[in-house]
Amino acid sequence: MSTSLSWQEYGDSFSVYLALIAYFIGLLYYKGLVLPRSPYHAAHWLRISADQDFSDAQYLLATMYEEGLGVHKDLKEAAELYIPAANGGHADAQYNLGFLYENGRGVERDLVEAYKWFKLASYQRDLPFSREKLIHQMTREQMEEGERRIHLWKRMH
Repeated sequence: MSTSLSWQEYGDSFSVYLALIAYFIGLLYYKGLVLPRSPYHAAHWLRISADQDFSDAQYLLATMYEEGLGVHKDLKEAAELYIPAANGGHADAQYNLGFLYENGRGVERDLVEAYKWFKLASYQRDLPFSREKLIHQMTREQMEEGERRIHLWKRMH
């Protein structure tokens, strides 16, 4: 009679540990701590973690795609990584996603979505919503739609 567990019996907890370990290995390569600095290797390990829905990895990998650091510069891929991190409540991902929407970088320009993400990020950082340029470009109806989307997002998350 064996007392060991199969991989299937570990289930979700194994995925969480894998995501965490891969994130920290990626971070070590990214920062050059203990391991030699290698954006290429960092991206590899961060991808493993990001694929397990680890929001810190999704955020960092998205910034790497945005800058072309260790990966080919790809703003669409950056946005696709920011979205789940932002939906997971990652304030920096929310802010960066707002910037992409405001400027139409990697996504179609959408001032209402930009407003939503900037404002959600400002709630977490306990900072005033400070996108004056954006607000001056928006109509009252767009801002109201942004507030409606924020309310809906909060109900869903």
